[in-house]
Amino acid sequence: MLFASNGVDLLVKMRKGASGEEILDEITRVWQARDDRYSEERGRINALSAKRRVEMSYIGG
Repeated sequence: MLFASNGVDLLVKMRKGASGEEILDEITRVWQARDDRYSEERGRINALSAKRRVEMSYIGG
């Protein structure tokens, strides 16, 4: 996972026969429990800053 130090293996759940709803529930649970808010924090900081920051999309990233 990008910018993550660990992850959740959904393939194991799929191989065990988890339904689409169960997979979605797991994704939702993991997403809501995360404590890495890099993009959200960066956006907040950029909005407060008068200095224009260079975004990855502008430099080819």
